[in-house]
Amino acid sequence: MFQPVKFDQAEAVKANGGNNQFFDGNTEQLVKIVRAEFVKSKNTGATGIEFDLTNKDGLKGYFTIWHLKGDGSVNEFSYRQLQALMGVTGATDLTPTQVNVPKYDFTSKETVNVPCINAVELLGKFFVGLFIKKFELYNGEIKTKTELFGCFNQQRQSSREFFANQPPQDIDRSLVTMIKTSEKC
Repeated sequence: MFQPVKFDQAEAVKANGGNNQFFDGNTEQLVKIVRAEFVKSKNTGATGIEFDLTNKDGLKGYFTIWHLKGDGSVNEFSYRQLQALMGVTGATDLTPTQVNVPKYDFTSKETVNVPCINAVELLGKFFVGLFIKKFELYNGEIKTKTELFGCFNQQRQSSREFFANQPPQDIDRSLVTMIKTSEKC
């Protein structure tokens, strides 16, 4: 015998185009930082922080902010983006500290707890992120990539608005800009 099926909007929203475990690009997401690992590029020597995030539906996101170039000089755009993230999460310092955090292991194809150097002040912090969908050529194929476009506090204020005690308006303008930018990628 067949069972009746009731519509569940919360589950429908989670479908996200299939069994995708990652949230979509070109979206606004309230996210929690679960990994903020200091990393160095093997190719360029650049230094960055690699982030793993989860949203309220348990979907994941990840991105890297490459804030220092290989020669140790500041990558201005990315450094400002990192400063904005620190501002909206209330982090005044980022201290490289070895801690165990969940990280995807490509060998076992599972997320496991591993010791790695993290910005502990960001772990467990929430922020509202605008995540842009970009397209890139990888091994001859066009792949989609989701990156951080802008970050805001949980009240949707930018760092500028928060420190000036202004209502959130930047996020709506940024969302429009993000969509236009994504269409050009």
